[in-house]
Amino acid sequence: MKKHQTVSKIDFTHKFPDLFTAQHWVAEVVSVPKFHFIKASWQGFSTKQDSWFVWVKRFLSWLAFTIKFRLKRLWNQQFQDYVMPPIQVEWVDLIWDATERKWEMYLMQPPTITENIVLKSLEVAKMKQQDTMLPKIEYCTKKRWTCLQTLHTGSYDTIADTIDFLGQEAEKQWCILSWNRLDIYLNDLRRTAKKNLQTIVRYKIDKE
Repeated sequence: MKKHQTVSKIDFTHKFPDLFTAQHWVAEVVSVPKFHFIKASWQGFSTKQDSWFVWVKRFLSWLAFTIKFRLKRLWNQQFQDYVMPPIQVEWVDLIWDATERKWEMYLMQPPTITENIVLKSLEVAKMKQQDTMLPKIEYCTKKRWTCLQTLHTGSYDTIADTIDFLGQEAEKQWCILSWNRLDIYLNDLRRTAKKNLQTIVRYKIDKE
């Protein structure tokens, strides 16, 4: 009898280590390949500790895990399991003294997760949570792009210092950065002390 051969899980953090690791106070240029995402969008007053921000993050994670476990049951041995990657948030047209902010939350998905699968799962979620306001959810693909990134450690309250550092490093390297910022949260705020939080801060390089 042949033994069942186990297939290793897809782990984006191991497959693309340079995209999910960075050094504090070290600015690195990184090329980000094309990836597929489930995206949640929102506009209004919000911070990372805001209850709506936390709810969207939970819902996005819940939706992604629901899709994963449903496909695992349906596809059985044909299903290649994967590790859920860290949440990414892009702060759009971010102005520090503004009362209204727009952000887009991303959760990377393997190529087997298609737009049709996401939309069908979203319809089921809407039926289950009819009395709950849900964020705008989309399936999207981000093209290859080049960025400048570093690691922010500690509380989100001091992330402005890290942003200033990246701006200074961009000038030294003759780079022009986009206005939007992408944060990759490597820790769970609910389970990690503020001083131990790690966030990759990333800006797209528009010109060099």
